[in-house]
Amino acid sequence: MPIQLFVPTFRIDECLAAIRECLEKGWTGLGFKTVEFEKEWNAYTGLKHSHYLNSNTVGLQLAIEVLGRRLGWKPDDEIITTPLTFVSTNHAILHNRMRPVFADVDASLCLDPESVRSRVTPRTRAVIFVGMGGNTGAYAEVLRLCRERGIAMILDAAHMAGTRVNGRHVGGDADVSVFSFQAVKNLPTADSGMICFADEADDETVRKLTWLGINKDTYARTASQGAYKWMYDVEYVGYKFHGNSIMAAIALVQLKYLDLDNAYRRQLVTWYRVSRERHSPLPDSRREPRRADAGAEQARSVSRRALSR
Repeated sequence: MPIQLFVPTFRIDECLAAIRECLEKGWTGLGFKTVEFEKEWNAYTGLKHSHYLNSNTVGLQLAIEVLGRRLGWKPDDEIITTPLTFVSTNHAILHNRMRPVFADVDASLCLDPESVRSRVTPRTRAVIFVGMGGNTGAYAEVLRLCRERGIAMILDAAHMAGTRVNGRHVGGDADVSVFSFQAVKNLPTADSGMICFADEADDETVRKLTWLGINKDTYARTASQGAYKWMYDVEYVGYKFHGNSIMAAIALVQLKYLDLDNAYRRQLVTWYRVSRERHSPLPDSRREPRRADAGAEQARSVSRRALSR
């Protein structure tokens, strides 16, 4: 009998109640719950700017486009990336008519700093670092290399909701971080994502691009003035990439349980490792590296509660 490995955990009654609120209010699209989730995500992560999207995939495409607009990137400029990722990471580079340059990974399954260093050329504009399995690997060293060379850092944080290093959530030191809330990720909805720019002007630009280049979204034109206002400008040729309130309603519920669920995942990994070592010990050279701190201090306190579920 086949075993389904990746099954999302939803708090069904809470999610349905949150969705019902959207339906009763008559606001299911951009605004309302999307605004609330952006605020809650900022509070949870400590990041300054967060914009809710319909996927991580579109976020990566936008991350390159927005940075490229501001920094003057040109077609055939290069972005160093990893071959060990889902195809959307590198599709984003091609959508922007730039060239992916593949570097190798290390034992953490994340980019190897020396391999990245060897691939830097005068045309290198950015590095996309994928936090595989929530792991940070040698991220700090790759980031230091980017800062030394004037290269942008794009963090593909699809797996990294809840990952912390020294007590701080990841993403704050990148030029832009993009998270996934797809159904099999740490914080599952049906499909959605979050793009978090360090620069406020980039955040303002991406909000327009995700709503067809319009400078005032429908919710803002209603909520801020008490009655719907028709006047707006179309500043860019944009996209329909924004998130909606149904997905955000689910995300708000799931966020409350993210640390608990991550702690339980870490406990499962511990059980697998202990069991494997008991039956087939590995030599030291083949042992897996310790994962970066993903909120380990908090995990110790919540994992016991997770195990009692």
